[in-house]
Amino acid sequence: FKGRSLDSYDFKATLLEFFDGDTEARKALEGLDWDKWFYEPGFQTKPQFDTSMVDVCYALADNWSSFSVSSDSKEKVFEPRPEDIEGWMANQVVVFLERIQGFDRPLSKETVHIMGQTYGFVASKNVEIVSRYLGVGLMAGSEEVKEPTVDLLGRVGRMKFVRPLYRRLNEVDRELAVKTFEKNKDFYHPICRGMVEKDLFGK
Repeated sequence: FKGRSLDSYDFKATLLEFFDGDTEARKALEGLDWDKWFYEPGFQTKPQFDTSMVDVCYALADNWSSFSVSSDSKEKVFEPRPEDIEGWMANQVVVFLERIQGFDRPLSKETVHIMGQTYGFVASKNVEIVSRYLGVGLMAGSEEVKEPTVDLLGRVGRMKFVRPLYRRLNEVDRELAVKTFEKNKDFYHPICRGMVEKDLFGK
């Protein structure tokens, strides 16, 4: 299809051809009311998606939202352990951390420390995970995530990671944020450098 424009009929034919060897899928596709999809106004009925993989991420994040580091809490029902995320894909960890970043109130410094120690986020080689965990730590005002943040900003230049971290770092330690940027600015792509300059200096 390179260089071609496709219409709905091309899409249907290609879809049926692709799943021709899958009896179950072929039967499901042939059972669709294609004329209704093609010619009637309005949106189609939303499919029932399997959300089980994201549900466990939200549930674990919600456990952390109510987690207390106090050992004398009689109502403690959640005890963090490495097995909480065992078998998870990286994208699930990202969803978990982004859910936490969206909390109305940041986690406490102590809670962030326990999370990092339990799940080993700082030691992860996946920048998608590390950057988001550092963001959670910076939102909590954690001192222990500052050095790893500075280190990451000196090694990674993608704007999707760099800008959020500089914004968070600037909120908790402006002097360190500016110092880190001045040291690494020539390492960043000009567009990234310019956007971070706007974030830090309003230029």
